[in-house]
Parts: sequence; structure tokens; C-alpha cells
Amino acid sequence: MKNIVLLILLLSFSFVLANEDNKDYYYECYELAEMEYRQTGATLTGFGSGFLLGLIGTGLGYVIISNQGVDVPYKHIRDLDSSDRMDCKQGYSEYVKKKRKSSFLAGGGFGTLLAAAVVVTAYSY
Repeated sequence: MKNIVLLILLLSFSFVLANEDNKDYYYECYELAEMEYRQTGATLTGFGSGFLLGLIGTGLGYVIISNQGVDVPYKHIRDLDSSDRMDCKQGYSEYVKKKRKSSFLAGGGFGTLLAAAVVVTAYSY
């Protein structure tokens, strides 16, 4: 009986050690995107569309920016097999799209408010 328990413990321990390399590439690449992605371009684009076209420009720009694809840097996916590569692309893309949309809306809202302030100021004189 002791031998069987010892054998089961040994096999389960070796199985745990063998699976130590299993990573969740969705979250790995999601965290890489958190560290790497800078949303300055989306904020400036949102500001420009909000300032020039108001709420309609912000809405149209949001639809356009929501449907844009995301390019995952090749250095992150070159050594991964196909299923891990898809998980990595999905995690990276999800974070980038989320930040891109929120940054665009923030810039668009600020641009719209500034345009409204300019119009109100111009008509008040």
C-alpha cells in the first residue's frame, strides 16, 4: 500500500513539474500590451475630430477606430505555436482596442467642449 501511495505522489509531482511551462498567453500578451501601448495617437485623433466636427465627428471617428485592426509585434509571437499565437493576438488586441476607444472618446469629448467654448466665446462678443 505504501508503494502505491508513493508511486501516485511521485507521478503527480512529476506531472506538475512537466506542466510548469504551460503559460496563458492571452494574459501574458494582455500584460505586454499594457506595458507597451501608448494611446497618444488615438487621443489626438479624437481631439481633432471632436474639435472640427463636434459630436458627429466624435461618433463617426469612434465607429472607424473601433473597427481598426491591431498589429501584434512579431517579436512577441514568433516562437509560439498556432494556438498560443492566436491567444496572444487576442489578448494583445483586446487591450489595445479597449484603450484606443477610451482614449479616442476622451480626446473627442475634450475637442467638442473646446469647440463649443470657442463658438460661445465668438458669439458673445
